[in-house]
Amino acid sequence: MASTTWRLCGLDVAPGLLSVALSAIRLWDAAGRVEGQASLTSGIAPAAGSLGNLIDGSAATVCEWTAAAIKAAGFYVQFEFPAPVELRGVEVDTIVSGALSNAVLLQLVNGQWQLFLANWFAPDEPVAMGAPTAYQAAVLADSPSVFLACNELTGDALDSVGGGAFAVRPDALRVPQVNKLVKGGSAFGMPVVSDNTPLICAKDSAPGPNTGDYTIEHVLQGGLLPGVTQHNLLSREVGGQLWPEYELMQMGSSSMVLRVRVSNSDSPRAVDQTVAASVLDGKRHHLVLTKAGLRYRVYVDGVVVIDATATQTPLSGTSGRLAICGRYTTAGLANQYAGNVFGVALYERALSDAQIASHVAAVGTLPVRALSQQQHTVLQIRGEATPAQGLQSMVRQRASKLIDVECGGQGRIYGTVSRKETPANMPLRRRVRLHRSVDGYLARETWSKADGSYEFREISTRYEWDVVAWDHELQEYSTVANNQLAEVA
Repeated sequence: MASTTWRLCGLDVAPGLLSVALSAIRLWDAAGRVEGQASLTSGIAPAAGSLGNLIDGSAATVCEWTAAAIKAAGFYVQFEFPAPVELRGVEVDTIVSGALSNAVLLQLVNGQWQLFLANWFAPDEPVAMGAPTAYQAAVLADSPSVFLACNELTGDALDSVGGGAFAVRPDALRVPQVNKLVKGGSAFGMPVVSDNTPLICAKDSAPGPNTGDYTIEHVLQGGLLPGVTQHNLLSREVGGQLWPEYELMQMGSSSMVLRVRVSNSDSPRAVDQTVAASVLDGKRHHLVLTKAGLRYRVYVDGVVVIDATATQTPLSGTSGRLAICGRYTTAGLANQYAGNVFGVALYERALSDAQIASHVAAVGTLPVRALSQQQHTVLQIRGEATPAQGLQSMVRQRASKLIDVECGGQGRIYGTVSRKETPANMPLRRRVRLHRSVDGYLARETWSKADGSYEFREISTRYEWDVVAWDHELQEYSTVANNQLAEVA
């Protein structure tokens, strides 16, 4: 949802730092960078520098706050735009790498503050991007014809090696709405849309036609779309043809299919092989397709899962486009998947097993994390004080505490903890926790009384709740009650 007012708050400072200097805050909408259009204000005045230094485009100018000011409940940096904008990405640069851990981005809609993004970078993660990664270094050492690091932030992203170019969906999600890489680069994320435009596609002259040998390599982290059985991982298509030259697909949750065609028809096929494998399981995977002569091989995390030899001469056109996460020939979501792609490399030769193994080893140096994103949660009414931080914190404004505001309400949940195995159902004094059933979020914690009774008050009636007690004799948690609804007196 678009808004004229956006507010960055909830920052958490790394232990030991007395102050934090920010050199830049960058904002993107679907068309590109937009922070230069905004006027900035802050809830607490900076100790050094000006707010304008955050959007002047210079890394040499900074805006500095003390650690105590950033942790204070009234700290925020607010962006006022002349017209409503719908942000797609946020990035913060600090002089000291890893100085900040948590962050929250709020948008003002109809006079109410709504949570847009929370916890969008990890505590040990540098927030500046641009430095080469071990994975990029390993790939570039093998001289790809074209390489796309996925740290470009425009609609048409030029590759950093070679004269070719990739086209990227203009509405592709950018940092930090997709998983970030440590020390540079990011990932492009497929938006949930109902069209057949792929996430990334190479130009016609890029490596990959069946006339010669090639290697297509990238890293992905994705999942299956509900109700969809066919997800296209990559394919090459020639203009005017209905059927791709070749395509690698995830069929359901446990099967991978490689098809190489002989003509502009679905059959016969030079290669048609199905194996038990999955790369759309929410985990990060390194995926490679190689062609050497008539031999096609697919590697998942360095392991060969498909090794097939074409039985006929494969179809090959004089022009064609390589598509990743999507396909041109069939409309609809059936040929896309929900996920992120980065580190795309194309070679005009088949890489060896040893070269691919070295790339897989380097992928392990690039930890990624899923970002928590919530939308349309009312956190603060304009003019009111910053919302309470939960029962366990009265000062620090952390994203994890902000969510606790939503769990407040007028209901109560009560019961008795007892040991069912004993004849008398002996009451127990135990530490009792209340978790939200839908996601396990810990909302309340208390001790049961001597008779085993417990009670939680001011509980939201919007959710179902699980009650869990700690048994210190058996040294384990035991479920007292599941899917409880709060009772309103």
